[in-house]
Amino acid sequence: MTDKEFEHIAIMLRPELLMVGRDFFDDESIAEDIAQDVLVRLWQLRQFILYSTSLPQPFCSRLARCLKGLQTLLYV
Repeated sequence: MTDKEFEHIAIMLRPELLMVGRDFFDDESIAEDIAQDVLVRLWQLRQFILYSTSLPQPFCSRLARCLKGLQTLLYV
């Protein structure tokens, strides 16, 4: 994935990541942290990821499942 492709995906993905974070934690600062952490990790892995316009949706779905598990651990 090139820098330009990453920028395109980050712009598309960030609002969805914020929405997922808000839905699970109902806290804007936690949602911002989650979005930032995911985008940093995506940046670190960009050389291994083939660019695809369909990347954000499966990525968000997987993230949502992980966050749901994390929420369960934090609030039980």
